[in-house]
Amino acid sequence: MITGKNYIVLALFLCLRYFILTGLTYLLFYKIFSLKVVQLKIQQKFPKLKDYVREIIHSLLTILIYAGYGFLIFGANFKKWTKIYDNIHDHSTIYMLFSVVLAIIIHDTYFYFMHRALHHR
Repeated sequence: MITGKNYIVLALFLCLRYFILTGLTYLLFYKIFSLKVVQLKIQQKFPKLKDYVREIIHSLLTILIYAGYGFLIFGANFKKWTKIYDNIHDHSTIYMLFSVVLAIIIHDTYFYFMHRALHHR
């Protein structure tokens, strides 16, 4: 069972993963290959420091929210009401692959329409 201490460890792990991946991406595209990539940018203007700070804060809040979901599902005994299973052999490999693909499609569809709704006037 996940405890409050484990939630903090999970959130810290997610933050570390975020900073490593975004840091490497920033390093590659804004420092190492910036002259080669600049003409491919949709928006030619470079972000200001306040833009970076805002994006990092929003990302950290998102990490805390997703860590909270994980804590609720796995640590607060909500798992019995979900379709999450521990043993991969409970279902076939095809079922597992299909469920992952379906989850990605559902998530991307939700994200697309929410994003459109946010920008709709």
